[in-house]
Amino acid sequence: TIVIGHHLGWVVPRQAVLKDDKGSYIYQVDGAVARRVEVRTGIETDTETEIAGAFDQSKPVVVRGNYELQDGMTVREAAASSPSK
Repeated sequence: TIVIGHHLGWVVPRQAVLKDDKGSYIYQVDGAVARRVEVRTGIETDTETEIAGAFDQSKPVVVRGNYELQDGMTVREAAASSPSK
């Protein structure tokens, strides 16, 4: 194995990153409110995307239903589903 470089970055599920005419963005939960945060994307796989920008690493990133949100909308966390038996 030959290592040709080292790369650090923040990674989110691919479906968390949305795109429009302004560029790439995510929604983060601030209290009970969704906040749109502009990001730059880097390395992508079929399941994950590297992001950079002025997002708060301590706040949750919306992954499901994010395409229905608008900046400032009230949100609530979905209850965790229990596994089927």
